[in-house]
Amino acid sequence: MQPDPAGDARAAAAVLLAAASALRARGGRPPLEVDDDVIARLATRVAHLASTDPEGSHLAVRDQEVVGMTQAVRREDLWVLVHLFVDPGAQSGGVGSALLAEAWRTGSDAPAGMIGASSDPRAIGRYARLPGFALHPTLVATGPVRHLPPVPGAPLVRAGTDGDLALADRIDRALRRGPHGPDLRHLLDTGAALLVVDDRGYAVVDGRGTGPVRIGPLAATDVAAATALLVVGLAGAAGRDVQLARLTADQQWALRVAADAGLSLSPSGPLVLRGFGTAPAPYLADPALC
Repeated sequence: MQPDPAGDARAAAAVLLAAASALRARGGRPPLEVDDDVIARLATRVAHLASTDPEGSHLAVRDQEVVGMTQAVRREDLWVLVHLFVDPGAQSGGVGSALLAEAWRTGSDAPAGMIGASSDPRAIGRYARLPGFALHPTLVATGPVRHLPPVPGAPLVRAGTDGDLALADRIDRALRRGPHGPDLRHLLDTGAALLVVDDRGYAVVDGRGTGPVRIGPLAATDVAAATALLVVGLAGAAGRDVQLARLTADQQWALRVAADAGLSLSPSGPLVLRGFGTAPAPYLADPALC
């Protein structure tokens, strides 16, 4: 994003928020709560991805105004489409399709692919037509934690450190065919916390800002470790709303924990996968980074 990376990142974040707010309005949901902190955090994520994968970051500009943005990253065998948003005033004019074509140039040779789609039918249709991709419907769990489910015989969950990032990469490779790598480092550097079960799993808990506490990515070698990580993450969010994104049918363990905790389950945009027989499990995706 040259020649003004900081300005481009903020412009891209503004497009993202405008598109997301318009989608919520079409679905009858309340508007997003947007302040300078929200814009700054989104711009920081956009700038991070532009620095790690500049060839996957593209802006659509019309009359010297940014009207669309996309960002895709390559993590070893895995291609991830992180962002694709078009300003509401420029939608249905081919901008989204052109941006997706640019992003796909970095992933067409990847053995595996992952897209966390919004609920926009136009976007879902575009992703469904990408070669080899399959749609996996998802639910999102939200709301305050009303009960902490018991986990008999749960393994020890501790605070993670930089020394645990190699474990996270190893488990990610096994479950999602590529590590989060620099993206996990970015989440921790910008205020998220890491939980770990030794040799078995990790979870990121992001409580920044006044919005919901987000738990994910979470990845483990077994359901018992994943469940313990999720319950400890929920316990740390006492008094605040929580969000667990992109729960698929292959994550029944997480759906049970969410229901037992009193969270509300509702339909969300699909997880769109290439090179996977089933969705990664036991796993919870990051809302954006997958």
